[in-house]
Amino acid sequence: MSIVISIIASILMIFLFRRIQASLVFTKEVKKLFDQSKNNSAQVYHQHQLDRRPEPNQRYFKHVLIEGQPYISYARIRHMGQFKTGIDKNWITIKGEQYATTEKPGFIWKGTTSMFVARDMYIAEKERMVVSLFSVFNVVNAKGDVYEQGELLRWLCESVMYPTNFLPSNRLSW
Repeated sequence: MSIVISIIASILMIFLFRRIQASLVFTKEVKKLFDQSKNNSAQVYHQHQLDRRPEPNQRYFKHVLIEGQPYISYARIRHMGQFKTGIDKNWITIKGEQYATTEKPGFIWKGTTSMFVARDMYIAEKERMVVSLFSVFNVVNAKGDVYEQGELLRWLCESVMYPTNFLPSNRLSW
C-alpha cells in the first residue's frame, strides 16, 4: 500500500513541478516580449492625422478613438470560453491570457484547459506554438516560416483591439 501511495505522490509531484515550470517559462516569455518593445504612450492621437485618409478609415478611427488619446503600447487580454479540438469532439472550457506589444509586433497567448496548455507566440520576429498535455508532455512544438507568416497575420488582425496600432506611421500607410 505504501508503494502505491509513493508512486501516486511522485506522479503528483511531477505534475506540480511541470506546472510551476511552465508558469515560470510563460512569465519569462512575457518579460522578453515587453523587453523587445518600447512604450509609445507619450504619442497621442489627433483627428488631423486622418486628413487625406480614405472615408472608411476615417469613420473607423472616429468611432474607436477620442481626441488626445494616448497610443496603446501594451495590452493584456483575458478570456474564457468553449473550445473544440475536433469537429466530432465535445466542447471543453478554456481560459486564455494574452499579452501584446504594438511598437514592435509581438504577442504571447496561453490557453488552459483541463487536459492541455497551449502557448502561441510571436516574439522578436520568432514564432512558436507549443501544446502540452497535462503540462507534462509536449504534443506540439511548431515553428518555422509558415508559422511566422500566420502569427504576424494574427497580430495584425487582433490589432483592432488596440486601434492606435492602425494609425499611419513609418511602418503602416493607408
